[in-house]
Amino acid sequence: MERKRLMELAHKGEVLFEAGTEEERRLIFARAYLEVKTMLEDNLLRRFLQTDRFKSVRAQRRMGMQGENFSTMVASPHRLAEV
Repeated sequence: MERKRLMELAHKGEVLFEAGTEEERRLIFARAYLEVKTMLEDNLLRRFLQTDRFKSVRAQRRMGMQGENFSTMVASPHRLAEV
């Protein structure tokens, strides 16, 4: 029963798609393209952010920035008075 309903919907979709103008068809594919593109980019970025290499570089930079900030404050005591 479910399969029959799906087939009916697919047929209606085909009929509607064929009845649409070329511009309407392009719009359908453009939306689908953008959705898939965004999903792929999000997944790729998420996977990259989870890599051990990225995490170690990020941790090193954080440590370096904290050290630089501390060194700057120690080397420039007059800066503390400005804050």
